[in-house]
Amino acid sequence: MEETLSSQPISTKLLRIAEAARQHPERAFTTLANHIDLAWLREAYRRTNKDGAPGIDGQTAEQYASKLEENLQLLLGRFKTGQYRAPAVRRVHIPKGDGKKTRPIGVPTFEDKVRKRAVAMVLEAIYEQDFLDCSYGFRSGRSAHQALEAVRDATMAVGGGWVLEVDIAAFFDTLDPEALQEIVRRRVRDGVLLRMIGGSHSPAEQLPQRARLAHDADRASVDSRTPRQRQPLHRVGIDGRRDEAAPSSVGCTGC
Repeated sequence: MEETLSSQPISTKLLRIAEAARQHPERAFTTLANHIDLAWLREAYRRTNKDGAPGIDGQTAEQYASKLEENLQLLLGRFKTGQYRAPAVRRVHIPKGDGKKTRPIGVPTFEDKVRKRAVAMVLEAIYEQDFLDCSYGFRSGRSAHQALEAVRDATMAVGGGWVLEVDIAAFFDTLDPEALQEIVRRRVRDGVLLRMIGGSHSPAEQLPQRARLAHDADRASVDSRTPRQRQPLHRVGIDGRRDEAAPSSVGCTGC
């Protein structure tokens, strides 16, 4: 199968969603799942990493691709009818920092990765219009290197200063998923899509999604500041995570 065939029409859909989100920053979207069709799932499959470890079912990307059209059709049917249930994730512990501690991560099945990518494509088109320019974490086309360049440039612009690195222990593990879903509902009220967002089970599995939603919550507090308080201080995660904060100094955070 030629993996680029669906890219152009899907790009057009994404641009339309993004433009609507940009023009109506207070709108809560109620009809988004209708954009997710077979062509959309093909594009989600194309964007899904094929080299990752298999999930709890042991199915590899190559095995999934052997019956790709059939698998995507079945996935779409369960998605549209609300019958899709995210499989359990395979729990893996990876070394953290100096190796004395480990970080738990959840490895989903390959099909669930495709499902997550399809949903993320919709959410990113909306939330990319809301994120502040000084936010770098978990954003397409942005990296930790760019975040560090922003810190350097801001520090040089004020002739030096303090650079603080802050890491909140178990930040993502302790986020309240209900509170995060309430944040999503400010912009997304499509029932099918909300069910798909809620279909992830483990905290570790939800890290990228949680980071984006936590950013949206922080953005609400950022925008409530006075113009004086909105003087640039970049909060950018050394590990590729997020964002910006308060007046006239430069800081780093791992949240």
